Amino acid sequence: MGQITTHAAAFLFAVLLLLPHYLTTEVNHLSERIGGLSVGIAAFAAWRYLWAFCNGLCMYLRSIRLRAALTSANSFEHSATPATLLRSSKSYPPLAVIGLTNPTILIAETLLGPSGLRAEALAVALDHERAHLEHKDNWKLLLLHCLPSLGFQTQSHPTPMRLWLRYSDWAADDEAARGSKSRALTLAESLVSCARLIPVEKPNYLFTGLATHEEELQSRIDRLLQTPPCTPGSANKKFLLFTVIAVLTVFAFVFAIEPWLSAAAEVVLHLG
Repeated sequence: MGQITTHAAAFLFAVLLLLPHYLTTEVNHLSERIGGLSVGIAAFAAWRYLWAFCNGLCMYLRSIRLRAALTSANSFEHSATPATLLRSSKSYPPLAVIGLTNPTILIAETLLGPSGLRAEALAVALDHERAHLEHKDNWKLLLLHCLPSLGFQTQSHPTPMRLWLRYSDWAADDEAARGSKSRALTLAESLVSCARLIPVEKPNYLFTGLATHEEELQSRIDRLLQTPPCTPGSANKKFLLFTVIAVLTVFAFVFAIEPWLSAAAEVVLHLG
């Protein structure tokens, strides 16, 4: 969630600290000159946010159309999850949670046939989807898509979006494995079966599912096969500690730079 935190921190810093401090110390608001470079930077930032928002909205609408194409005749139930399951004639996404306010789990008919997943593998795979469903990961994914990406992706430094997808999948894997090595092996089997159904040219839908990016497939399988399965919530204490340290660091930083807030606002406003 680093990308969301960065945007939120920048917004709160500007609106709650920088702007009020500037308005209370500046006496000539009406005669203030705004630099051309400052206006250009603001326009570029607004364009990036608008572009990202439209991109996220388009992905969501494509997902809604995919969901709307399936009727109640395609629905069925499974003991592994109380969520609504829908058979899909499309191979992509092979197994995924789709939708926001009334999410459902889509599963490709290929996975339900004789050459598809075994009963045990299907149950564990649905457990993975149940974890995405309970954590409302589709909402988080939509928010990430509606925010401009920070930085460029390389093999050694993935984007915040790719990192979030990786760790959300790992968390869902851990919940599906339930600390059992046999369940972890079964989940790896399901993952390989789903990966075979992913086309080279795939449409952009908004979903969280068992299928993964090609670059992440090997590392995810290795993690399931080699790493002792984690029990759900085992990383909560570390995450909480990291969050507390981060919040305290931000407060300390803001307190330290408080005398320079007004000067910083003037410099930014008069650029160009």
